Amino acid sequence: MKDDNDIHGYAWKKAREQVLRDENVCYLCGRIVDKSLPPSNPWSASVDHVVARANDGDMYSRANLRLCHKRCNSMKSDVSIQEARYRINRERGHSRDW
Repeated sequence: MKDDNDIHGYAWKKAREQVLRDENVCYLCGRIVDKSLPPSNPWSASVDHVVARANDGDMYSRANLRLCHKRCNSMKSDVSIQEARYRINRERGHSRDW
């Protein structure tokens, strides 16, 4: 039996492809995402679950998937968008105000 949360399965690959096709800007830091960078680069393209899977976020729902940098996705982990943006801005040396 296949796990419903398989990030290596066909459904996930299709959902991820759609996000990569439709979006160009990291929804967490607001910068352009260079989709040509190799996956090992921290600024490469990543697809984030807005509501983390750990918090029962929908695995494949397009409404729950957004483009971001791999680095920003790692910093977000399973916290709220507001907390993630605070962390990212703090590291960039900016205030929390947008």
